[in-house]
Amino acid sequence: MPGKDLGTWHVRVKFRNGSGFIQEWSTGARYGGGTEGTSPLGERRIEPSWKTEEDVLRTMFYMFTEGNYSCDCNRRLFLDWAAQRERPENGHACGNELELEELTAIAPDGREIPLFVFGFIAK
Repeated sequence: MPGKDLGTWHVRVKFRNGSGFIQEWSTGARYGGGTEGTSPLGERRIEPSWKTEEDVLRTMFYMFTEGNYSCDCNRRLFLDWAAQRERPENGHACGNELELEELTAIAPDGREIPLFVFGFIAK
């Protein structure tokens, strides 16, 4: 059973060194961006993944604490995009130097939902 469009969320990511960014998190249907060998014009529609608000919040938390966005290589890319800097030709090195200070989901209606504050996991 496909998910449903829960609106456009945002996630505010703050690191202990004072840097951070806000990322848009779309929950509706979307199209893939293509790959090096595949044109994005040929991508098919991807149905929404999430069924509930809790699904969205769990995914955000996981991605930034254990998933692909928990590595410095991706975190530094997000910081580059937020500051409109060029992406390094060879990317950023993997690591765990950028420690999370806060992770906050921002719902489409403006509610702020803490997901992580340094030292404990928000519930």
